[in-house]
Amino acid sequence: MKPEYQSKSSFEDLDKSFSSVLKELKRVGVTKKILWTAYKTKDPVRVGYSQYCDHLNKHLKNHQFSYVSEHKAADNLMIDFADKKLYLTDYDIGEQVPVEFLLVFFSVVALPLP
Repeated sequence: MKPEYQSKSSFEDLDKSFSSVLKELKRVGVTKKILWTAYKTKDPVRVGYSQYCDHLNKHLKNHQFSYVSEHKAADNLMIDFADKKLYLTDYDIGEQVPVEFLLVFFSVVALPLP
């Protein structure tokens, strides 16, 4: 039986659960769908998946901090290594060799075309 509306308390419960949801989302292999399924099994008369994602996105937007870095074009070099190692596979012998993956890019401000 699907209710015509959700009570305010169910949305408050949902919002309270987001602190643990955000921690879980940082783990490898955890998705919003998995977390929603776990949330839904506690009480089947809960919000649907799209509504769950909508509230989660609003929660993230309200609790997210950002930083704007002002710089000259191509003045900064930004470097980041991948967390997990990637593997190159030698298909002749089936051996996988772990490799470091380096991503380097210059931040550039778009210049107007002549």
